Amino acid sequence: MRKLNTIPVFYLIFITCFILNHKIYSQVIQSDDFNSATLNTSVWSFINPLSDGSYAMTGYNSGNASIDISVPAGTEHDVWITGITVPRIMQPAADTDFEIEVKFESIVSVTYQQQGIIIEQEPGHVLRYEIYSENSIVKMYGTVIDIPGGVLNPPLYVNRNVGTQSPPYYLRVKRVGDDWFLTYSFDRITWLNALISGASFNYPMNVTSVGVYAGNSVSTSHTAVVDYFFNTDNPIIPEDSEIPKITITPINQTIYNNSPVNFQINVEGITGLFASTVTLEFDETLYKYLGITNGSFLESNVSAYNVLYKSLPGGNSYTDSVTIDQVILGRDDVDGTGVIFNLSLLPLRSGNGKIKVRSFSLRDINNNIIDANIDSAVVTINSPAPNIKVLLEGPYQTGAMTSLLPELGYLPLTQPFNTAPWNYVGFEKVDPNFYTAHPEIVDWVFVELRTGTAENTTIGQRAAFLNENGYLVDIDGVSQVSFFVPSTAQYYVVIRHRNHLDIMSSSPVDVNFTSSLFDFTSIGTNAYGTNAMKEVDTGIFAMYVGDGNNDGIINGTDFNVYSPLFRSGGAGYLGVDWNLDGIINGSDFNKFNPNFRTGQQSQVP
Repeated sequence: MRKLNTIPVFYLIFITCFILNHKIYSQVIQSDDFNSATLNTSVWSFINPLSDGSYAMTGYNSGNASIDISVPAGTEHDVWITGITVPRIMQPAADTDFEIEVKFESIVSVTYQQQGIIIEQEPGHVLRYEIYSENSIVKMYGTVIDIPGGVLNPPLYVNRNVGTQSPPYYLRVKRVGDDWFLTYSFDRITWLNALISGASFNYPMNVTSVGVYAGNSVSTSHTAVVDYFFNTDNPIIPEDSEIPKITITPINQTIYNNSPVNFQINVEGITGLFASTVTLEFDETLYKYLGITNGSFLESNVSAYNVLYKSLPGGNSYTDSVTIDQVILGRDDVDGTGVIFNLSLLPLRSGNGKIKVRSFSLRDINNNIIDANIDSAVVTINSPAPNIKVLLEGPYQTGAMTSLLPELGYLPLTQPFNTAPWNYVGFEKVDPNFYTAHPEIVDWVFVELRTGTAENTTIGQRAAFLNENGYLVDIDGVSQVSFFVPSTAQYYVVIRHRNHLDIMSSSPVDVNFTSSLFDFTSIGTNAYGTNAMKEVDTGIFAMYVGDGNNDGIINGTDFNVYSPLFRSGGAGYLGVDWNLDGIINGSDFNKFNPNFRTGQQSQVP
């Protein structure tokens, strides 16, 4: 039985302050001495534009650890107005003041071998600051490249010889507002100004990421040996020592169903842990957060004090992160390695999803910060999917559909089927940049799988997208729409849209990992019932348009919804915008009227 310790007021205040005011590392530039067996991908991304660069972690736990970024001979890798082709590691950075320091241990001795710091605002708009070789002379170089801005002759801030100096080379970039300070050292004691003139230069920049790179000319290869990358406000001391780590296990797993996926969140090699806060981040369109359970590590304190756990949110919700606070309810701490808590997630669809530490705070009994490295975990979710092609009559024009709604900004980011008659409580949503990357999206559709033709045989529902060519795609804009159903069976597929008549496949179709195409558009009898689709071109069939109130019938009630919006010149994501161009006008009536006159209605049971 655990002892329920009586906590002095001091500890209650401390615990409250800890939970409310713990230091958050999110977006703050992270220091790294690369003293790990693998690159910390929860912090860094390896960018490899020409797909020929590489990196290696060397000297793990040897006291001389580094990341080695390599480029081969035969191809130039550079940061220039013709393109940014250097392999590099990058991490997100807040657009605030900062100072970063990098130590390079690799010599640059052959012309245009280069290694340096890169500060990015957007792809193609960067500040580069490097040490390189030209004719056996070591040189410093620094400039701004702005390819999107069309800068063909960027200002030159650094261009100086430093002789035949051997490594190590230390580079620093300091930002204060829009003022930039570039310095260098060979001993980390004496720091020299690298700029051509003045102590700083002024350049407005909205920083989004920072990193280091390696480059070369065609005639030579190069490996940049990066000993460390420090945020000077929070360096790793001692550098290349074995510091604690927060890990997530299992680090890799592949699943084929929607059973809960469980993870252990551990600390390794820690001394004096009294309290912790960890925020985990994951893709809320891949996982539903189910909850956390307590670990045993903090509870192993010698005095057997209870441990207070608090998680936000509480569990069973669609969210992209969860924060877990925990603290020993007494004056004690723990050392070593163990589980601090367990996480449970429910898979929602197929995809490749990372679970990573967004931020953390580890504290000792005196409220001092305990630094740590962090790892991430990856889950590959596989589930079967139908391969479907279908057309909507409203936006159809000569072989394909128009996709005007995303261009106009009318297409919602969140699935629109959460109201009657669908009443679908789904997770599907996309980020604000999705439609810019996928302008071919026509609209959201609602997909059902049935084991039979009756409605009560429905075993799966998903919101999805329809693209201009009529292919049903998932919310990544590319993949087929997956379902957690047995892949050995066939299913009836129902397609619903907010202002077209629902259709259902006339026979069961494949829903597996290599489903053959079921093409509703190729023949009218592919849809269940009689005259369930309309021939919009010779041999091309589409869903009937005109069901503005979603009752499955095209009649005067739909016109009554249309008429006042037509008179007022309605615009937006509206149910009676039958041609999906974002405005209500006579063109919509011309789509509606023929189907109204023939009294079309859905054939789906």
